[in-house]
Amino acid sequence: MGKSGVCSSGVLSASTMVYVLTALSIVVLISTVYVNSHLNSLLSVSKRIHNYVSMYIGIDSKATVTSNSSSSRHAFSITNPSITRATTPRATTPGGTTARPNECKSCFKHDFDFMLNNEDVCQTDTGNSTIKVIVLISTIHKNTEKRKAIRETWMSPYTGNTGPVRYMFLLGRISDKALQVALETESASYRDILQEDFMDSYNNLTLKTMMAFRWASTFCQKAEFVMKTDDDMFVNINGLLRAVNQHTDVLQRSVGGFCVLSASPIRDKGSKWYASEKMYPHRKYPGYCSGTGYVTSMFVTRRVFEISKHLPFFHLEDIFVGLCINKLGYTFTRIGGFSTNFIPISCSYKQSIITSHGVSPKQMRQAWDLKC
Repeated sequence: MGKSGVCSSGVLSASTMVYVLTALSIVVLISTVYVNSHLNSLLSVSKRIHNYVSMYIGIDSKATVTSNSSSSRHAFSITNPSITRATTPRATTPGGTTARPNECKSCFKHDFDFMLNNEDVCQTDTGNSTIKVIVLISTIHKNTEKRKAIRETWMSPYTGNTGPVRYMFLLGRISDKALQVALETESASYRDILQEDFMDSYNNLTLKTMMAFRWASTFCQKAEFVMKTDDDMFVNINGLLRAVNQHTDVLQRSVGGFCVLSASPIRDKGSKWYASEKMYPHRKYPGYCSGTGYVTSMFVTRRVFEISKHLPFFHLEDIFVGLCINKLGYTFTRIGGFSTNFIPISCSYKQSIITSHGVSPKQMRQAWDLKC
């Protein structure tokens, strides 16, 4: 009996195990089918979440860096959340951990839309009329008084944009609707405002200058020379005209002003001009002319804008222009009278200087009213 009981119990245990294993197999099979059927959905959801996060923080999920060993050229996709048209992230600075390459293929496409474009600024009465210089002045929305002072002082002989010197104020886009409406009203009154739909910020000054070069190359081709400066500068236009006449030939392959032929990147994160090794991996910049004021020919202006499309974005505007000049094989010309400092108000403003930096609207009027 004891053996019969043990044998019977063993048979029942085996049967039970078969049923249990069969049931578990069915459960596993059903679970596998269920998971597989939803795997694509889970992946799809994951991708959507990634895309939404990417749009928010400005990461381009398709950013790549590839090199061609035979030519050492790079195909480079770059991103920066601060550079936007409407709500679309724009690609402009290196993504990932790869350092900025020296060149790329059509990676910096400056194709922002004009929000305000007074394209008739460089129109002339007759086909034989010439424009000596177009002065492109970087400014921001709130600096209304600075623009007003410039129109009433050193640019006053040419207010209305009808003589041999023309000018435009350069701006990007901001979110303050009241300031934008005020700017549009100002543009309608003076017709000297140029605006594109990139976000206006210090780190986007390169975009502002490339906007200016693009516009000048398209709408002001009659101008012989192009000057870029800022709204806190006093420019002695007569001195500028003497300088371009004196350096006409050299400026056909050069940019002139207060030029630095050798400088090292600033690695201090607290500096306004900070550039990390990722942003600029080299020990020296190839040279540049201070963005406070420089001048070049229309020929060079066109060439710089064209070559800029094949250089990765760099946030320091005057350095970026210098990189373009270096890539083209052109030079930097030091021209006396261009200053990056404030020059005390004196008759030098009407005689020897070409630029003075950090000049307030009140000081502009004081310098302009001097009897020398």
